[in-house]
Amino acid sequence: MERGRKENERLEKTEVEKEAAATPARVCRALELDLPGLVAMVDVFISHKLLSTAAQFLESRKKLSDFTIAKLIKGHGDLGNIRAAIQWFHRAKMLKNGDYIHSCNSLLGVLVKANRLDRKS
Repeated sequence: MERGRKENERLEKTEVEKEAAATPARVCRALELDLPGLVAMVDVFISHKLLSTAAQFLESRKKLSDFTIAKLIKGHGDLGNIRAAIQWFHRAKMLKNGDYIHSCNSLLGVLVKANRLDRKS
């Protein structure tokens, strides 16, 4: 009985290791996520500094919104890539609904953090 339990534990560990070795892109393609799951997945990509993967993930699902673009802007700003943050802000302005307040706030935060904009202005 003890031997069978150890064998099962070893097999479970092997399966977990295989899942951990899967690339994020393959995992994402297999998932059909609703909006909270989508945002959580984007947060995971951003926390691992996989901003281009997060952007491709959102674009492939046609889920680019002001809120998700704001997350990408903040991620680029945290990495010090101001130019990419500004480019994402311009993409947010081109959204069909014209609502880009979250992106604007994120860009302002990035610029203030980078000392490109005075806080007193």
